[in-house]
Amino acid sequence: MSVSVDRSVNGPLSGIRVIDIGTMVAGPVAATLLADLAADVIKVEQPVSGDTLRHVGPHGEEGDSLWWNVEARNKKSITLDLRHSDGQRILKELVKDADVVVVLGLSTGQIAAGRESGVI
Repeated sequence: MSVSVDRSVNGPLSGIRVIDIGTMVAGPVAATLLADLAADVIKVEQPVSGDTLRHVGPHGEEGDSLWWNVEARNKKSITLDLRHSDGQRILKELVKDADVVVVLGLSTGQIAAGRESGVI
């Protein structure tokens, strides 16, 4: 299922950059609501398998997860391997220019480790 989005429409959050590195439902859906209000949301996914919700049913006729189609709407997606220095460097660059970073779904230990290493 492909959904086209008219990016020429301005909204209340136009010009706000959001980096979504959350997983499962709460964080990514919060980022989706920001995207619905015209924020520029970049969803960071893990390589190969992508976000967990890509694989959660039910699935549509084309095999896409209906949860993923809801959660990913109005977002751009990129994959970064945060276990490697190149992925960490790119995330740092993205976060540096962001107005909001969504990290729900990560444990407090993962967030602390990311801050200590300079990744988050």
